[in-house]
Amino acid sequence: MKLFKYLLIFLFLSTLSIAQSQKYFADAGVSYLMPVGGLKDRFNPALSYSASFGGFSSESWSWAGKIEYLNFDKINPDKQILTREFVIDNNRQNFIYPVKNLQMTLKSYGASVVGAYTVAGNDFFNARFNFGFGISKWEFARSAYSDSLYAPDSTGTQRLQENLIVPSLDQADWSGAVMAGLEFNVKVYDPVWITLAANYKAIIGELWATLKLDMENVSMMQMGEIRLSVKALW
Repeated sequence: MKLFKYLLIFLFLSTLSIAQSQKYFADAGVSYLMPVGGLKDRFNPALSYSASFGGFSSESWSWAGKIEYLNFDKINPDKQILTREFVIDNNRQNFIYPVKNLQMTLKSYGASVVGAYTVAGNDFFNARFNFGFGISKWEFARSAYSDSLYAPDSTGTQRLQENLIVPSLDQADWSGAVMAGLEFNVKVYDPVWITLAANYKAIIGELWATLKLDMENVSMMQMGEIRLSVKALW
């Protein structure tokens, strides 16, 4: 945690050294995160919260230091199934079993530098391309799971085929993080602006597979982001 604090301070100092101008801003917002790729097989969408502080280095460019917290804690129920092939009366058959009451969470605490370039706009509205890079301290947890898998024989009698026992799993690591997208800013009244952004985000880390639960590894934690924030300039 101390290393995280030192890196966060470094990011903010770097941002302030870049943004040498008379215009500064502070921003706070909430995001709707939609898992993409392998992450979508594990989680439903979730919210994240962020705040940033920065300034304009020119009429078109701005730089900011940003902190963010996200927490995926809703499992995608459509993907929580097991497929098994058992030999029943000398015939190979496939069976599907729901995974019930499994708990999984993915939390991340991040700090990044975000740059934005004005593509078009005026004193009341602008559209900007934004991108960012930084670090993320993430934590993944999956609960233990056990079940008894039965399948019917030719007489319809349910017979035990597998005693499934899967230990819990915990992961934690530091990883790089990237972001890119578009944002649209509208002035409410001076100095307050409302920002709506659509971004692609990724944490460059791996979630391990759990093959007994038909859960593949996630080589990169990717997500789409819709972000709404309030920004004050001075």
